[in-house]
Amino acid sequence: MHKIESFPVYASRTIGKVFGGEQVFITGPDFKSDDTINCIFGDIVTEGYYISGEKCLCISPEQYNDGLVDLIINITRIAWRTTVLTGDTKYRYIVPSMSDTMEDIQTASSQTVFKTGEKVNITWTPNHLTEDILSGESRVDITMRLYNPNTDTWETDIPLRTSVPNTGIAEITIPDYEVLDQTSLRLALIKVSLSTVNTNRQKLPSSALEKISRFKLTFIIKIVVTDIFKRVACGIWQKTDGGVNNNRLPPCPCNLAQMNSDLDRYTKERPYQFYESKNFFRKTKAASCYRQSNVG
Repeated sequence: MHKIESFPVYASRTIGKVFGGEQVFITGPDFKSDDTINCIFGDIVTEGYYISGEKCLCISPEQYNDGLVDLIINITRIAWRTTVLTGDTKYRYIVPSMSDTMEDIQTASSQTVFKTGEKVNITWTPNHLTEDILSGESRVDITMRLYNPNTDTWETDIPLRTSVPNTGIAEITIPDYEVLDQTSLRLALIKVSLSTVNTNRQKLPSSALEKISRFKLTFIIKIVVTDIFKRVACGIWQKTDGGVNNNRLPPCPCNLAQMNSDLDRYTKERPYQFYESKNFFRKTKAASCYRQSNVG
């Protein structure tokens, strides 16, 4: 039985996006090629990959919320059959901004809303995916996922292009999608992931390659043709409806303190909800946003 020993952890990056997929190189302990390495981001356990005696690779997993988490490295040495080395540091998850000019993926135009069926050229930096551990020809898969505000989750990936040369440029077509609650504008995430690498340098398993990704947030919109009769009916209703009796409405909170004291009616938005509403209502300087609880 061997005593568990600790070691200092030095991470190549300590900040990453909540979508994950970023390479975090760890130095500090003496790694062995047959070590079993676990990288624990908060409460999410992921596999670590041996690079050399001085370095291993962790790939950040997706997190639901932003904020600071513990990054713990556990090493199980096969000969000892127990975790004998452990170390920790901190890792901060952030929510990216659509206006960030340093985003991992860029579009040829400056627009942030794209129509279904529209062809869009995207660019990225190839060696951000391969970094300094892979050399040779590599290929990527390009997908898109949509945010579902009803369930507060991201939907499954929609394939856009497969096995594209990792040259840093590709053309994609914005896919069709389901309209939710008559809302045709959807928050979307474009994802570029490694698929294959032909190299004679460092060999990583395919399970590791497919986790290495870069992302871009944008909006997509589906132009819905509205039935003329529905438009006429709506116009009639608008002219004849008596409207809301303003005297019977409950008072709205005027400041943050009042909002926080009325949580039965108002709920602070989660990061993805806030990001979507802030851009949609063009309140770029807003620090937070609340929703009426009985409305959602």
